Amino acid sequence: NVAPTLTVVGNQSVDEGSQLSLTNIGSFTDPGFNNPLNPLPGGETTETFTFTINWGDGTAISAGAATVDALGNIGVPTAGSFDGQHTYADNGVYTVSVTVFDDDGGQHLQTFLVTVQNVAPTLQASGSQTINEGSALSLVNIGSFTDPGFNNPLNPLPGGETAETFTFTVNWGDGTAVDAGAATVDVLGAIGTPTAGSFDGLHTYADNGVYTVTVTVFDDDGGQHQKTFEVMVLNVAPTLGVVADQTTNEGSLLSLTNIGALTDPGFNNPLNPLPGGETSETFTFTINWGDGMANSAGAATVDVLGGVGTLTAASFDGSHHYADDGVYTVTVAVLDDDGGQDVKTFLVTVNNVAPTLNLTVDASLIDAIDEGGVTEVNITGLFSDPGFDNPNNTALFPGNVAPETEETFTYEVDWGDGETETFSLADLNGGPGVDSTGAISQFFTHHYIDNDLDGVRDARYTVTVTVFDDDGGSSAKTFEVIVYNTNPTLDPVAALSVNTEGETTLTLTFDDLGAPGVESFEILIDWGDQLTNPNPVERFVVEDTYDASTPNTFTFTHKYSGPPDPLHPAADIVISVKIQDDDFGTLTSRPDADPLTIDGESNIETVAITNPGLGAEPFRIDTTPQVAVLTFPERVAAAIDLVTAEIRGNTVVSGDEGGSAGDSRATSERYLELRVINPDGSLGEGYRLPSAALNNLQALFRKLPDNHYAIYLVQSETNVRRLVIDVFVRNGKVIDPGDDSEGARDRPPTDEATTAPAEVLPEELPATDDGAETSSAMEPKVGTEVEAPPRHASSTAVYYRTALAGVALALSGAGRDWQRQIEQALVKAKPSEWKQLRTAGHRRKRKPK
Repeated sequence: NVAPTLTVVGNQSVDEGSQLSLTNIGSFTDPGFNNPLNPLPGGETTETFTFTINWGDGTAISAGAATVDALGNIGVPTAGSFDGQHTYADNGVYTVSVTVFDDDGGQHLQTFLVTVQNVAPTLQASGSQTINEGSALSLVNIGSFTDPGFNNPLNPLPGGETAETFTFTVNWGDGTAVDAGAATVDVLGAIGTPTAGSFDGLHTYADNGVYTVTVTVFDDDGGQHQKTFEVMVLNVAPTLGVVADQTTNEGSLLSLTNIGALTDPGFNNPLNPLPGGETSETFTFTINWGDGMANSAGAATVDVLGGVGTLTAASFDGSHHYADDGVYTVTVAVLDDDGGQDVKTFLVTVNNVAPTLNLTVDASLIDAIDEGGVTEVNITGLFSDPGFDNPNNTALFPGNVAPETEETFTYEVDWGDGETETFSLADLNGGPGVDSTGAISQFFTHHYIDNDLDGVRDARYTVTVTVFDDDGGSSAKTFEVIVYNTNPTLDPVAALSVNTEGETTLTLTFDDLGAPGVESFEILIDWGDQLTNPNPVERFVVEDTYDASTPNTFTFTHKYSGPPDPLHPAADIVISVKIQDDDFGTLTSRPDADPLTIDGESNIETVAITNPGLGAEPFRIDTTPQVAVLTFPERVAAAIDLVTAEIRGNTVVSGDEGGSAGDSRATSERYLELRVINPDGSLGEGYRLPSAALNNLQALFRKLPDNHYAIYLVQSETNVRRLVIDVFVRNGKVIDPGDDSEGARDRPPTDEATTAPAEVLPEELPATDDGAETSSAMEPKVGTEVEAPPRHASSTAVYYRTALAGVALALSGAGRDWQRQIEQALVKAKPSEWKQLRTAGHRRKRKPK
């Protein structure tokens, strides 16, 4: 057998990843040819050929059947060929080995070289971007690329890569360091599929501007691709913070550390390549203090140098003098070096400061005076105020009230008596840190019309000198002026003798140095009819008050209820008069005044008048001075002479009759009798009551005039009177003479010989001759003891139980027909009303006072 003769193509060149396709990569001839009649067992009747191609890159060998292009014959060799195609993963020079085989084992090997060229990756970069200075520009897939090369783990070439790798660089265009790194292979390439990869980018620009970003990708064989895009970086204004609202005083220095503090995302970049681009961040500020004065301005101090993720921080201080009080809006503005600014405001409340007064008073001129006198004083002093003029003050205050542009001052003298005087003051204008100043110098006289117009009865007035600024601020100094009260002066008084009506007329005149309308007076008169009061001062009664001009004359009329001195009814009556002003009882007079005088009280003047004593108009004096006096007409003599009566137990027995103490079984006529007990203990005229009168004592007492009464059970046959009830009536009610709360104080004299009864009343009484009802309805039943009432210190009578105790009070005037009143009360009384009080009288006992 003769092996075929192989011929291969020449050396080839191709790009990595590109298919190398070779027609007739190998062609051959063979002297053998077909013999369809070959009789040999197993002998071939046709010539066939196969081939193999080793591409030299470690990948699988290509093999197949060759194509017989020309059938051989005698003298003509058989000819054939075959094709080959292959894709190389990576660049390099590869040796391709091609072998052809005949069907009898004959073979021929030929080689050629394939130079595989590297192909650079293809890059795609992000489009143009916009970002704020200081903010992070984060770009996912800032670059993405493809590459025809792919991994070939079996690559036999010395130093040949078995995997495709890529790197990148990003130049951000601002002079800062270039970012670099390994790209990420997102898709593993293969024959017909390019390798794909990408990478991200992150950057912070320090300052505003337009920057060109250059992005480059590299493969592992030095292939590279570059793209660019623009980033517009915007300036960011600084963020300003100011101090909280402030309070200060006018004229004082308001000094504020860090009045403004700012932050800015921009930061220094010394390598900034942009034309005109800043390499460092700077800031300026202005402060408008809101009062029309010049603004404050300057460069802020950078306290913290910023960087990526760190803000630049700066601050500045401010100080100012406000000329006048008010509420001012302070406007603070900060600017960065690219024109960015922030504005903030806060309020400053400027308090008014009161002027300071140093006062000098010439004390040698200030003498103590009497009310109605004139004092003299020389006042000098200096004042100062931290406020000053500000002609440029144009700020508007709430309500569109324009502020003051100049400081003005006044001063006032308050004399302490309600009168004031006010004057303007000139001043020397101050300025920031310099007070405005001025002076006071003036001589004054003042008339004090009373000693206590200030409401304080201490004979002193506090004079107040006050300096005011135009905002109500004030400073005051005081000194005292002594003004003494003068007592009223009372002229001798005159009075008429008591006439037949019991009246007198008194005339008096008094004077006082106090001014009319500011001093008031009380006219006190002791009419001489209070002799029972042991305190002479308490005998005076305020008859009138007066607050007009003096001197003035007054006339008073007084009516006596009887002789003031019952033991000497015709004695002269001494009337005393005095005047008290509104300073009475206070130490307000001169220290050299008469020690026997009383402050605020006049001299006492007296006059004695005659009175007729007991005449045609009889009267009596009640011993209770707290109430009006009740007078009666001439009394009719009683049916029994009490002067000669004998008192046995509780039964009054006539001296003529000499009867016994009373018999509960008597059968003679019996009836009820009402009598008035006079203040001296004597009994008035007797009046017969209905026998049922005790059934409703309440109705009887309600209609009786105020006085002291006794009700007796009278036995007509023996003329014996048994005391049933002794009461004091006031305003229609029974009162307790031992209880001061009921107005009782003085009581009638006591008859120590009178004792309490312990007798049993008769069970029945016969009818009276005049048709009066029997008294059985009002009496206890037979065998019932009448409880002995306690002794009373002011009466010869006893109580019918303590609920009926009282004190005599007089309300009726002279000449009242009290007899007629009693009779009318008896006619109108109802039996049910008597019973109501009688029942109440038995409910409980009261311990006598």
